[in-house]
Amino acid sequence: MRGGVRTVSGQVVHTLVADLDVSPGAVRDGRRLLSGGERARADRFVFELDRHRFVAARALLRTLLGRILSLPPASLEFTYGSHGKPELTPALAGSGIRFNLSHSDGRALVAWSHEAAVGADLERVRPVAYGDAVARRFFSDDEQASLRGLEGAAWDEAFFRCWTRKEAYVKAIGDGLHIPLRSFSVPVGERAERARIVVHAAAGTPEWTLDQVAAGAGFVAAVVSEGGPVVAERAGRTIALAGS
Repeated sequence: MRGGVRTVSGQVVHTLVADLDVSPGAVRDGRRLLSGGERARADRFVFELDRHRFVAARALLRTLLGRILSLPPASLEFTYGSHGKPELTPALAGSGIRFNLSHSDGRALVAWSHEAAVGADLERVRPVAYGDAVARRFFSDDEQASLRGLEGAAWDEAFFRCWTRKEAYVKAIGDGLHIPLRSFSVPVGERAERARIVVHAAAGTPEWTLDQVAAGAGFVAAVVSEGGPVVAERAGRTIALAGS
């Protein structure tokens, strides 16, 4: 695992990147931490690998939040927004902890903060079928311009840098696909630290700050928070978290 910290006007946003391909024993231990609803969701996966990764991701989140709140991980309860974003139940809302989870192909990203809304997204870089058409449909003119002239692996990585940064923003504000993805722009370059999200034709929009997250070879990741964060990385072992 690796992690980080970002400071936004006095706020700190923490990130943690972890592997989800853990031992069978860790999966069994992690499953005991899940709620009945989470276990039911896990059981709906057709493939065992996907099921195990889902269990590991949810156990990781519960273990992490349990440590922050000094509560048993299995005791935590969540509510979900109209577009699926999880939050702590009102009984724990007084803690001020805001968080978000993303996982892709055996790797997970968790972002959390006290008070500041956060969104996180992580993706494995891979060739995209009809990538140009996807970019034309969902990316702003500025973002599409940043992709021009790139080819092959460089284009694929730039595409997913853009995609994860846009998804992190959408998840941070919690409105899901109701936000037209072309209605805002993110930086697409290799470096993005405390970058601003540009929302087109939207007066009075709150300030949101983007940071890239180091997710390891073959992956790209981003976190967006309300205000202006500094991300601090944390390290550890997924097995220890999932099994504790």
